[in-house]
Amino acid sequence: MSTVAYQLDVPFLAQADAEARDLTHPYIAPEHLFIALAAHGTGACRRFFDEVRLDADAIRAAVRDLVGAPRSPASEAGEPLRLAHRAQIAIAAPLDDAHVSRHADTAYTADDLLASLLSDRVALPAVVGAILSRVGLTPATARAKLAALAATAS
Repeated sequence: MSTVAYQLDVPFLAQADAEARDLTHPYIAPEHLFIALAAHGTGACRRFFDEVRLDADAIRAAVRDLVGAPRSPASEAGEPLRLAHRAQIAIAAPLDDAHVSRHADTAYTADDLLASLLSDRVALPAVVGAILSRVGLTPATARAKLAALAATAS
């Protein structure tokens, strides 16, 4: 697994860090961002989790079941956790979109991050895809549901 230490001011990253530490994982992966969004997301993101009946507790339980016990302990409290490659991809896409479509200093929304987590590149080969499958969704159907919810809010 490719990882890097993060020092970014990215929405939901601090919550994902806390989730990873609570699960005693030594890295932040897409599943930790997914939990953070389920717990703290707003807008269409919040409605998505409500409609598919996934909450942070259910996702945490699924992560424990799918990932199992960590191979090494989480880093010390003051030390940043490593950022897994797929988490980097999930974070980079909405940051790039925000830079191109709005302003470089405009942070992305919960909806933007969730859409990125639901992308085939992030969800299909990983834990987020497995969690979606458990509730009868594919990444494509989940993206369609999120897009429909976002469209009704506009």
